[in-house]
Amino acid sequence: MGAGIRSSIEGLDRELYVLSIGINDYPKEGNIPDLRFADADAEAVAATFATKEVGVTFKQVHVTTLLDSSATLAGVRAALEHLISVCKPEDLVVFYFAGQGAVLLPNSKSSSRDAGAGEYHFIVFDSTIKGSDKTTLRNSLTSRELSQLLLSIQAQRQVIIIDSSHSAAAFDSLRTALNSDSVFTLHYTGRRFALFGTEGAAIEPPSLGHGLMTSSLLDAMKSTSEIGRKGFITEADLEGHMMSHMGQLNVEVGGDEQLLSYSDLRGLCLSVTDMSQGMNDCKASYGYDPQVKGPKMRGVEVEAPPVDEQAVNRGTDYALILAGDNYDHWRKLDNPIYDAQSLQKELVQNFGYAPQNILLRENPTKRDIHDVLTELHHRTFDKNDRLLIYVAGHGFMDDFGEGFLVTRETLLPAEDPDLGSGLDLSRFRSAIDQLPIPHILLVLDVCYGGSFKERRVIPAYTSESLDAPPSLDALIANKMKSVSRLYIASGGLRQAYDGDPGMHSPFARTFLKTLQQFGGKEHIIDMGRIDGAVYGLCPHPYYGTFGIQQEGGDFIFVPSPDARPVADPGLDAKVEGPHCSS
Repeated sequence: MGAGIRSSIEGLDRELYVLSIGINDYPKEGNIPDLRFADADAEAVAATFATKEVGVTFKQVHVTTLLDSSATLAGVRAALEHLISVCKPEDLVVFYFAGQGAVLLPNSKSSSRDAGAGEYHFIVFDSTIKGSDKTTLRNSLTSRELSQLLLSIQAQRQVIIIDSSHSAAAFDSLRTALNSDSVFTLHYTGRRFALFGTEGAAIEPPSLGHGLMTSSLLDAMKSTSEIGRKGFITEADLEGHMMSHMGQLNVEVGGDEQLLSYSDLRGLCLSVTDMSQGMNDCKASYGYDPQVKGPKMRGVEVEAPPVDEQAVNRGTDYALILAGDNYDHWRKLDNPIYDAQSLQKELVQNFGYAPQNILLRENPTKRDIHDVLTELHHRTFDKNDRLLIYVAGHGFMDDFGEGFLVTRETLLPAEDPDLGSGLDLSRFRSAIDQLPIPHILLVLDVCYGGSFKERRVIPAYTSESLDAPPSLDALIANKMKSVSRLYIASGGLRQAYDGDPGMHSPFARTFLKTLQQFGGKEHIIDMGRIDGAVYGLCPHPYYGTFGIQQEGGDFIFVPSPDARPVADPGLDAKVEGPHCSS
């Protein structure tokens, strides 16, 4: 359920979005123990952040509460994706979870990559634990997926509160991801967050009617609390009060639950408990004046030079699209050419790709691919030009882990054990790496596309630390300063799903829908955003680098100012592709 309240103070720009999740009653068939007060915890947290004391510091407060059966994996994802679509950089997001959680240990039956072993799993309503050893977990939200979704939200300030069993593992993995992911350093370099979790057994004392940590959080947010009496409450106040209060409660109820916290929000004001003096103190603590729009830089204010003075060369966009539906020997596919044609329309209409700069090859042979790569090899490109290579069709991996693209004439493995009639991915990789263009993104929507690279390497990005979001041209210049060779493979090292006829493959649907978001407020789409959007698909896509990739190299899509989604029946239909449970 959702609710919203509006501040009575004019001039406020920032809004507060609260997503509060609580799960008491898990289905018996899921083999997950029920909890006592998770629902009550989530409702109380939602109500606390919907008070007038909180609302006065924001233009509007939006509260969404997911309880029990509404807190399915799809429901939680949908709520987070809604925040991705509506939040602005100046907004604040509070994410709260009360429910079961687990760290899945590796076993001999599954690899850590495929089973999510070693990751923290938020156990949602439709999660299930199967197997005699109870190590097979399905339909859970991993800490990695949660961090990717949170990182995709544009709000520069986020507070994450985890009140669940084994949440120390969640705290560690979320802190690492949120503090190091490229999206934080390149999307909005002024991002900051606070994270609260617990160490020790999470308990629900009947005398409190809440989990111990949540009880301390609620007490801290009261206007009558010790910290509330000074007129306003910051996230730093929460940390200090909760640590002290939890110690007192542990003595009373015989617990051993300790607060874990991390924050670089620098005293974010969350609530004004005394309007006579608290508002001014809150402004000073947070570093903003509701009458002044936009964040301020520390020290003297410096205006950015006009765009025309920056003389940024955004480069020219090119695309090579290879799509195969029909094969001489392999099973016919339904969607690759449809996916390719939809992508071509999107790039031309909304991203400034000139039609003559898009090379589309339908049902290509091995020779067709050789010829088009040779054509590109003899072209002249500028230093900021970009090439998207999109491949959709059949793929294959032999017993030695070598991957192949299946072209129109490729024989079946029974007839060609070495698959010499296919296109060896290692040779394909070498050919595109040598193309004389600085920025290349290869998208492989094929089975076993992850075999393109022997091992998965996640790019590391660096950027200057800023308190205000950079201009679009400055952001583009930053991303284009290093050579990039990036790839994303929809099938990982497993088979990829073609999808229902005329509905796109699940990967293509997500990729196209991500493009149609046009980068939101930031107005730019980079690999961090794309990887975050497709990660939840099953099998998990692989994302990495190859060849002459330089540190910080990225690939971007810059939408046109008048971009509008291309009409596409396959995207409009309500079809959801398979999602992994880990």
